[in-house]
Amino acid sequence: MNIQRVLSVIMSFLVVGSSSDAGQTPVRPTIFAQISPGNRVDVIDGSTGKKREIYRSPRWSARRVSVSPNGDRISLLEFDRGRTEGANYSAPPQSELIVLDTTGRVVHRVGTNIQRYVWCGNACLACIVGTYSEGDFGFSPESAYVVDLVTGAVTPLRGESRPIDITWAAFDSSVLVKVLATSAGGPTVHRYDVATGTYSATQYHDIHFSASGRYYFHAPDLGDRQFRLFDARTNQELQVPTLTTIGTPVGWIPSGPNRLLLVLKDKRTQSPVPDRQPRVLPISPGEADMDFAEFDLDTRRVVRTLRGHVPRWAGPSGVVPLVTVDGRIHAITGP
Repeated sequence: MNIQRVLSVIMSFLVVGSSSDAGQTPVRPTIFAQISPGNRVDVIDGSTGKKREIYRSPRWSARRVSVSPNGDRISLLEFDRGRTEGANYSAPPQSELIVLDTTGRVVHRVGTNIQRYVWCGNACLACIVGTYSEGDFGFSPESAYVVDLVTGAVTPLRGESRPIDITWAAFDSSVLVKVLATSAGGPTVHRYDVATGTYSATQYHDIHFSASGRYYFHAPDLGDRQFRLFDARTNQELQVPTLTTIGTPVGWIPSGPNRLLLVLKDKRTQSPVPDRQPRVLPISPGEADMDFAEFDLDTRRVVRTLRGHVPRWAGPSGVVPLVTVDGRIHAITGP
């Protein structure tokens, strides 16, 4: 089971349609991206919803497409097939992280055996290196680094080994890395300050921060299946019982500044709609419409509701698109 990367970056110029502002014209990001059958990379116009193919990978598999913060670059991982002997790999699949422009031209080949990565600026990528496997994380973690696409400079993140997840904290321009503990205890979190180049341990329990950086949550994983909220200033767990009565938390709203996105419970059955195990966004993107709510953690109340579905698209700076019942494309974000 892989931990899904949560929304953690700011896109304050976007708005989302809801029951209270459905008549307003939404402001949309320029492009989204998608990997389609046949290892095809499609770009979706955020205004019209029209798709166009820009690239077709010649490799065995293409995964983890992403869009740069300013929307002018598309990145993805390409995997070869590897070699098997019986039921095991004699040579596991190897990956390569590539970057395309919006015409589909390969403009950067960033590195090999990258398993997780995140944009940390318009010309900066933070990467986790590991060996492909079919275990809990999908890879055996080894190391992490940050690469500057302009200069080509590579900065190793020399903290504890075995990094398993990574995110960009826009509120303080840092990369947060979650690593498996080398001794007794759970995973630890390290912080890389892009401006100073310093890498240090933190006391945080996870890397999923609100847009302001004031709160963070622990995403359910194999070690702890409970969703937990924390105050980043004190590192103390918060008790917010109204959350579980309203719905299932699935991620932070990018420009919140401290708002959670919830899947509302069905009032008749008091179960999430549709009935499925809670996961951090993206929550099984597809065509099924769902009822969502924005929950303001500062005031402890729902501030708006909305209905639609989350398509299998990647957006700039972690923006999650929402297609509403009228077919319009929005972005899940604050007002």
